[in-house]
Amino acid sequence: ALSPAAPIAEAPAPSATFRKYDLNGDGVLDKDEIVNMMQSLGYKTDEAYLENLMEAFATFDQDDSGVIEPFEFEALYAHLVCCCPPLGPR
Repeated sequence: ALSPAAPIAEAPAPSATFRKYDLNGDGVLDKDEIVNMMQSLGYKTDEAYLENLMEAFATFDQDDSGVIEPFEFEALYAHLVCCCPPLGPR
């Protein structure tokens, strides 16, 4: 039988991370909050980058609502933790 992977100790729980970036507390991450999140992670968010970013986030917007909801953020967070190395200053 397969056992679940051990949690990454230094990574905050997705719900805590979600709340950190849900600046207005409305329960979803809108475009501005997503941009803020990426800037805080060290990304330079020029217009071309923002277009690509929104296309990428659309893959996680399962219900096409135009925002990232907590259940969608779970998949996004898992992808970032699993597949994206920590970022340094840019």
